Amino acid sequence: MVRKWSKNRKKQRQREGKSGDNDERVNKKNEKYGQERDPYALVEAGNFKFEAFYAYQGIHDHYLDEETGTFLECTTNEQKEAERQRWLTSLKAMLPASFRIGT
Repeated sequence: MVRKWSKNRKKQRQREGKSGDNDERVNKKNEKYGQERDPYALVEAGNFKFEAFYAYQGIHDHYLDEETGTFLECTTNEQKEAERQRWLTSLKAMLPASFRIGT
């Protein structure tokens, strides 16, 4: 069990010339200190339950035909997977700061 911090004990340790318990931690050298780093670490956006919910709803069963501007039904699993990937890519796209309203 660790002792509770005490001002008197701290003064006694200073008189005896003993260092504090945290001195070892403070004196350690951090090898990465001062090196440049990426300030923003992007995390892979995604949610399995979210994707499963929309797949169950059948949102990937149709795609937009850009030539005619109409929605057509996907006939193969490859078409459904391609539509699902397009949908996920569009959801994971970063929105510009001007899109945020009321901030």
